[in-house]
Amino acid sequence: MWEGIARPAEFDTLRMCILRNRKHLAVVSIGYVAPIATIDIYHDVFGKPVDEAQPGNGTGMLSIPFPCLTSLTLSKAALPRNITFLDSISRTRRALQLEHLEFCYDSLQDDEDRDVTPLVDFLRSLEGLKHLHLKLSNFLNTSQIQLAIEKHRSSLKSLAYHERSLVPIDDEGLFEDVRDKAPAWLSHNLWSANLCHATALAFSTGPSTIRSRLEPIVGTSNLQILHFRFSGSDRVHRNYRDEILKKLGVSKEYCSNYFDPDEHFRYQSCGTSGSDLSTLMEEHALESSEEESYEPGLPNKPLVSISEAEEFVDFADWVFGPKGVPSLQILAFGDFSLQNRYHRQQFLVHRKRTKHFCEKTIDRNFVVADVAEPSLWDSIEVNGPDFLSSCPRVDC
Repeated sequence: MWEGIARPAEFDTLRMCILRNRKHLAVVSIGYVAPIATIDIYHDVFGKPVDEAQPGNGTGMLSIPFPCLTSLTLSKAALPRNITFLDSISRTRRALQLEHLEFCYDSLQDDEDRDVTPLVDFLRSLEGLKHLHLKLSNFLNTSQIQLAIEKHRSSLKSLAYHERSLVPIDDEGLFEDVRDKAPAWLSHNLWSANLCHATALAFSTGPSTIRSRLEPIVGTSNLQILHFRFSGSDRVHRNYRDEILKKLGVSKEYCSNYFDPDEHFRYQSCGTSGSDLSTLMEEHALESSEEESYEPGLPNKPLVSISEAEEFVDFADWVFGPKGVPSLQILAFGDFSLQNRYHRQQFLVHRKRTKHFCEKTIDRNFVVADVAEPSLWDSIEVNGPDFLSSCPRVDC
């Protein structure tokens, strides 16, 4: 994995390393690359535009082969002006044998440079894709993405799709900013068939949409992880953990008489490690004192609403209940990226096992969980922590 490439010498080393080893590389992960080097890194490594291709090439692009590549991650990178460099891969005589693709792209260009078609064509040129994680910002024609996903619906084990778009942020519509957006194509009734085979799903949408898609397939779904995604940086003023705990009717920040799956009895915080418990309680006490001292008219005080918390808890009651999805083990809400930077903007629960006891959810079929608890992922068919933290957002 290469990340933090900013100087020309670092870029040259990266490019040389990739090109020299391209015939043997199985996994390529490129994180942040400075904008000054981006056009070269993608066009020189993955292909050159048609006007630079060799005469008589026939494919329209000169592609550099990666015969062993099975995993490609282009994440947190300041990409070129458009994504036409993907054409060099999708038009090759020999398609890549990718099983894993993670791709993040922020487009703030003119309309003609916001076309998602090169990505769609690239995805449709692949065969047997098992893991697809996408974060796309400010495109005009994202409905085409469903065509690519449908192509791989029988082979996909994990699918994460996070969409963002320019939206008005004031009542008059004079100012706009990029915000999370629910994918319109997910509301189509036919999409239930596309969700049957996946083990892990993540979408930038609300529980009501997902429930309507899952209800027709509760008996046939293989789903083990479901993640309702949003960008934590947009909601740093919210403490969703506290809001959901309040919805659960809890006044204490711990669980007692907790049994691990390996039958060892121990006393442990629910969703928080023992070392962090005192810190969490101090933060909670500080927030409570701030709420008590708050006076109307003071700036930067968010209006607290637990509507999202209520919707999440209601969905958890359904999905882990007798009429829900029996295969589901993990339900996540929020932003789990960037090494727990947004810990207040995330919440995780898992299906209650017979040996679990938790004061927070004593009368429910789920237990508050900690993403760092290794035993959570023992029976999960995908890498859970990596899936939850895929496609992070970085403000460069």
